[in-house]
Amino acid sequence: MKNTKKDDEYNIMQERRSKLSVAMTGIREKSAQKKAKALDKLEVQSLERQVKAQEILNLGPGKYMGECMSCGVETVLAEETDMCGPCTFGEADTINGNW
Repeated sequence: MKNTKKDDEYNIMQERRSKLSVAMTGIREKSAQKKAKALDKLEVQSLERQVKAQEILNLGPGKYMGECMSCGVETVLAEETDMCGPCTFGEADTINGNW
């Protein structure tokens, strides 16, 4: 059976589609790897900032920097409660982040 011009064109197009599909898969994998590295870098930077803040503030035992589980403010927390001072002690004017 003889190949016609249309058959040849079809085969060429199929080959191009296959190559394009392989190339796109490689691009997606590289993109995912870059995103994962960026997230890792952000996590490390966040931890470094927390350590620096603790060093600067010299928080002392039983306290650390973090997000209050009650009001969500990023501040000094008590280890026992994981809450900021106003939320821990129930200060009416400043509770739930009304600083």
